[in-house]
Amino acid sequence: MNPVGLSLAIFSMSQIIEELNVTTAKSQSSSSGGQTEKSEATTQRVQLNQKLNDYIQSCLLEPSSKRRWSKKLRDGEKATDEEIASFSGHGFKPEVASTSSNLSRWIFGKINTWTGLYRPLGAVAMSLFGKQSVWRAQVEVLSHPIQLGRYERRSRRNPGSDPGGNPGGNPGGPNGNGNGAARDPQWLPGDDGFLDQAAKEFKEIVQNESNRVSVAGAMIASVIITALGLDFLSQSHWSARALWISSLVTALLATYYAGDLIWKIGRLFSGRQVRAWIRRTDVTMIQVLQDDSLMNRTNLRDMICPALPSVLTVSAPGVLLAASLLFLLLGFGVYLGFIWTRILDTEAGHDDSRDVFIVYIVVLSLCYVIYSAADFGQDIQSGMSVSGALAACTEKLKEEWPRYILEQEQEFWEKEAKRLELRHRMNSLKM
Repeated sequence: MNPVGLSLAIFSMSQIIEELNVTTAKSQSSSSGGQTEKSEATTQRVQLNQKLNDYIQSCLLEPSSKRRWSKKLRDGEKATDEEIASFSGHGFKPEVASTSSNLSRWIFGKINTWTGLYRPLGAVAMSLFGKQSVWRAQVEVLSHPIQLGRYERRSRRNPGSDPGGNPGGNPGGPNGNGNGAARDPQWLPGDDGFLDQAAKEFKEIVQNESNRVSVAGAMIASVIITALGLDFLSQSHWSARALWISSLVTALLATYYAGDLIWKIGRLFSGRQVRAWIRRTDVTMIQVLQDDSLMNRTNLRDMICPALPSVLTVSAPGVLLAASLLFLLLGFGVYLGFIWTRILDTEAGHDDSRDVFIVYIVVLSLCYVIYSAADFGQDIQSGMSVSGALAACTEKLKEEWPRYILEQEQEFWEKEAKRLELRHRMNSLKM
């Protein structure tokens, strides 16, 4: 977006917010009016909703020569007819061409997205030390519209009251004006006090995963300590011991970082704190959308994209545990291979060491290839890649945030009307 277009967009956004406030005020002040005024206010709200939707779409999805991730996001994850035709022209079947095209888009889409978000060095760090599933989960949390904390509008009634508000089933009329009638609706906090459901679920997932990594890391460490006492280890290649020592170190680090992550996540007591920790900024989406000085492409992108340190912090225990398991399995392969080639186990039968090594390689290869290929193919075909997650969350942003802003504005004017009413009562008491 060029500077002129950005200036026009900022001015347009300010006009939209101003019209939104005026329309909401009119809607609240004319609540006792006829059905015609209410329908007009509803129509204006729908129009403002569409304006804000179009504005967010233009800010997020306009093509940029500097960031190719927006084009990947807009095009989607599935292979186009032109791409399938280009692959088919090289002698591939349509099914193979479609899979190859989706694979290339899955790989290059992830590289382009992370390069545009975190620069080349950050993209390398994400590829080596970050987990794609963690990044997708954090993007899902940041795109969820419940950000400032919700309050449930309830009526305070006595236990066992009927819909009319009377205990014991006494009739009280539709408005609850009888004995024991309900009071005016009150804004009360949610049942559990943690009002942001998306942030709450993310916090629980991270804590459960950290507990799992702690247990698995301790188990791997005990296996490695036992493996270091195997026979003929000093006579085999030194790389076997080096791999097992590396596995022991990474397992201990995984256990430590898992416990540290539980402590860090546990100190976040609200959804807003969780989102601020993921973004590494206290700026909220509401502030960006309502402040002309903050409304630009970069800030909107940062609101739904997690910061690199937060992704690496959450990914660290799982990545270290996977590395520990990999070093352990490679060490066993080297150990069994040199027992066979150097004929260290002289008491074994003829070619027994070779057969054991072959069985180990076959079982390990089958398990890894089958389950890894299935998981990898599922990510490609279901659109669960980086750019696919960003596209889905951007669609959620365009669909749900305008409605959420309208609800926040409506709640604001309701609270403002309640405040003015209480102020009027206080003034009357003083008189």
